[in-house]
Amino acid sequence: MTHFVPFTLQHLEAACRVLGDRERGLTGPQIGRLLKEIGLSDPCQTMTKWKRLFKALASAQNRYRVGNHLVLLINHAAHDSGGFRWCPDELNIVLSSSGLYVRKDGRVAYLATS
Repeated sequence: MTHFVPFTLQHLEAACRVLGDRERGLTGPQIGRLLKEIGLSDPCQTMTKWKRLFKALASAQNRYRVGNHLVLLINHAAHDSGGFRWCPDELNIVLSSSGLYVRKDGRVAYLATS
């Protein structure tokens, strides 16, 4: 399995804000289901969506010292049967600083280097 370098807290927060966006982001129930699918507990269902994501992902990143959980969440969310309304372009802006992007099929991949 590939180990992704941990994201800075600023990049992780920015990604969570995109994923938890009110209009195009994940729904509250989707967040709970996706966190469970990737093996993380839901920190608090009364928090805002992006803060729930951030708290769960930052805790996992601090514990395991890899950025894999954000990548797993994005990959699972892209194929979620409940629909995925966020704009990959916005997420790509955040991920590009880490050398990653969301492919057309919704999976996260490394940017090509020349």
